[in-house]
Amino acid sequence: MVSSALVEELPPSLRTAVVLHVEKGLLSKLPFFHGTRRPFVAEAVLNLRSRLVSVDEVVLARGEISGAMYFVVSGGVSFLASAHASAHVLGEIPAGAHFGAEGPLLHAAWTV
Repeated sequence: MVSSALVEELPPSLRTAVVLHVEKGLLSKLPFFHGTRRPFVAEAVLNLRSRLVSVDEVVLARGEISGAMYFVVSGGVSFLASAHASAHVLGEIPAGAHFGAEGPLLHAAWTV
């Protein structure tokens, strides 16, 4: 990810061009940003933070208010009926998809 400290002093049009060029590989994997205005995408990318999640790790529990929106860059995410190992899979999100937007946008709890 591009460090915002490196580009924050650039003029807006140059900042947009630099960010979009450096992160074009990541952006090509995330349909959420396809067809979106370039300045919005550049600002959003500057606020992205990487998080590596291991298999069976709980990212967000049902009813929890999320302060983040999650993009699945590779692999996938399963929605489970509970956090137990034998939990029933309710659904899955593939690479390129996103979830958790309700939290930061609406300060709402995540639900399936």
